[in-house]
Amino acid sequence: ARYGVLLQAFSGDSVPLKACLPFLEKTLQSESKAGAQKARLVSPSLIVILSVALLAALGWGYWHFQSQQRLSDYVEALRNTPGFVVISSQEQDGKLLTYGMRDPLAIESREIAQAFNISDDEVGSLWTPYQDLSPAFVEKRVRLRLKPPSTVSVRLEGDVLYLSGHASQDWIDKASASIFPDIERVVMDDLLETDLFLLELAKRTLL
Repeated sequence: ARYGVLLQAFSGDSVPLKACLPFLEKTLQSESKAGAQKARLVSPSLIVILSVALLAALGWGYWHFQSQQRLSDYVEALRNTPGFVVISSQEQDGKLLTYGMRDPLAIESREIAQAFNISDDEVGSLWTPYQDLSPAFVEKRVRLRLKPPSTVSVRLEGDVLYLSGHASQDWIDKASASIFPDIERVVMDDLLETDLFLLELAKRTLL
């Protein structure tokens, strides 16, 4: 209170304030010590720890982004692969589950996942079987069912199947009796029974 009265009565003459000097010096020293103590609170070790934590957070964020991008690319690849129809995908228990339809003749979804370095622990799928009506799959089904010999050529144009070359009569009869829901007509004008083919070949050779 005493020093307060002197400060309030200060009019430019510093002589009356000389008595305040020890108090002011003590106050300044206390403030300096407090500032130094606060500065010591931010130690180099703390800075290192915070820096490492920040780098770890940035690293995890980048890894998470890369992981999500790989999963997104995997689902997009499934959509663009013949024989697959992706209906939905969702994360469950830390795993990406994909639902849809798959032609049994299509490649395994696991092979597509491996192309993106994705393990079985990261993805799962549930596919309902269906028949892809694209020409490549229709022709595959024809070949699997007829099992044509190497002497027979199989060609699909639209919904018309062309068989040419030569085969045994039993195989020709089997092909003639086969019905394919995806094929409108089977043309075998250039398909000969093997014995007849060899006879025709011999005639041409002699001529």
